[in-house]
Amino acid sequence: MTEKVLGKKAVLNCQTGEENGSARYIPVMLHNVRIEERRAQRQEKRGQSSLETFVLYFDMSRSYAENEEGERLTYIPEFVWQRLDDCGRRRYFTFALGDKVFPVISKAEADAMGIPETLRRLEPYTVNSTVPCYTSKGLHHLEVSGRGRIFEN
Repeated sequence: MTEKVLGKKAVLNCQTGEENGSARYIPVMLHNVRIEERRAQRQEKRGQSSLETFVLYFDMSRSYAENEEGERLTYIPEFVWQRLDDCGRRRYFTFALGDKVFPVISKAEADAMGIPETLRRLEPYTVNSTVPCYTSKGLHHLEVSGRGRIFEN
């Protein structure tokens, strides 16, 4: 089952490193993104397993990102992001392997879905690839894909 959502918000947690064995993240609010969630179950010998995946479309002309203070952030590729220090990263964001994406659910959506479905949707997706898509005018949009938390062991 595929669900397309247009003009949505999502929270991206950009991983900045580790501290005391735990990952550190910078929260980034993504606006006007399209999220396609795919949900399926697979029957195995040990029971059912989830095959949840997602694709997030970040349109370079319509979508935008903000930090916690509401300041707009500029997208940069992951290899540039990795070279910046924590202070330099405050004005930028990226989609990197292992980042977490949380689709934002409005109160009306939560009321319509019910408690079990809402709780399931609050689980994060883990980014595993970012594909830049170009036109003759340059970078048009980014396709960010990943998997549900169930796959992490």
